[in-house]
Amino acid sequence: MAFEPTIYTFGAGQYLNSIFQSMSILFDFSKNNMMVALYRLGAIIGVVMIVLKSFSARGSDGTAGAIDWGYFVRLFFVMFVIIVPKTTVHIEDVIKKQNYTVTGAPWSLAIFGWLTSSIGMSITEIYEDSLGGGMNPINQYANNGMAFGSQYYNNLPKVAKFGANDFDNILDPFINECYLPALTKHNSTYSGVTMTDMITGNSFYNQLQGMNTAYLQNRYVLVPNGGSKTCEQLRNDLFGVWPKAAQNILKFGGITNASGAGDENAVTQIDNDFIKSATDANATSLRQAMFINALYDASRVGAVRYNNTALADAFYQAQGQMQQASAWRQGSQFASMSIFWLHIVVECMIYSLWTFLTFLFIFPQGWTVLGEYLKMMMWIQMFPILSSILNSIIAVYATSKSQALA
Repeated sequence: MAFEPTIYTFGAGQYLNSIFQSMSILFDFSKNNMMVALYRLGAIIGVVMIVLKSFSARGSDGTAGAIDWGYFVRLFFVMFVIIVPKTTVHIEDVIKKQNYTVTGAPWSLAIFGWLTSSIGMSITEIYEDSLGGGMNPINQYANNGMAFGSQYYNNLPKVAKFGANDFDNILDPFINECYLPALTKHNSTYSGVTMTDMITGNSFYNQLQGMNTAYLQNRYVLVPNGGSKTCEQLRNDLFGVWPKAAQNILKFGGITNASGAGDENAVTQIDNDFIKSATDANATSLRQAMFINALYDASRVGAVRYNNTALADAFYQAQGQMQQASAWRQGSQFASMSIFWLHIVVECMIYSLWTFLTFLFIFPQGWTVLGEYLKMMMWIQMFPILSSILNSIIAVYATSKSQALA
């Protein structure tokens, strides 16, 4: 069985497939004579160039210089080894987990792509498996892209919200009259939850579940409908609406199971892969983010309701800081995506240039052009290595900073 090279790429699989598909048509000389005519013209120009060069290099006696007969050997090699042979090439996109197969692709380009991309892939894996500290495969750039490919976590704070009715009737009274008072220095001694727990804990659900029953049963709260409930009743109401609200968010986002309901199992799988591997903590990111947003909104509403100007100012200032931090984060995300897309664009341009450069290969200086092209193909393979180093830095930062994320 003939050797079929595999080209490895980090995100450009679909584009490279399109490029090689086009080349398989363009370099099918039995159906397309345009390239044949171009190569014939190039060969004629090349012969004229070496003849003129020999006449221009006259000796002292006026005789013409020797013709570079080696050019014809190089011309034969370029035509029948570099340009004419075809092969089946496989393209493996290690980021998007996509594979493509193209038949009739230029053999030499496929070999060059396989050789250089294999070197780049191997060096990247060596760094992430050894030099970078032996990263978890889930966190590796070679498996999931820059910053774990965590688009879900970037969008999570924007959508993780309880419904307005649940917030007004359950979250607002419970947080302002039960949860926040439980964190004070006096109440925390017997409420079962402390300020440290709120700041550093990785599961609000477990915190609320572990609160002292006596504290919850003996604290009554006025609710919007005019009646009253104990904190325990409000907590139980929260536990009742929490899963349904989470499923509604997922359903709205198109993350559903076979029955069409929001699929929390999909989120659980993501959390196990990303959060647990980075923080070694069990958590449910969606429900965690929902309560964080509710905690912030309820605290802000309570500060205004009770005319606590200082607390209200603190929350609004914190909101401004969060917006600024969000702008910085978006800027960093844009920078990381710019690097990623720059790699894809340049890589595709280098492969696309092959069609034009084959014409230059035929000229007397074709060897030099071919050598420079191979240098470019090797250079572009440095991008994955650079990205893996940046990603390992992000992974280390995430490990130390994401305990309270989810």
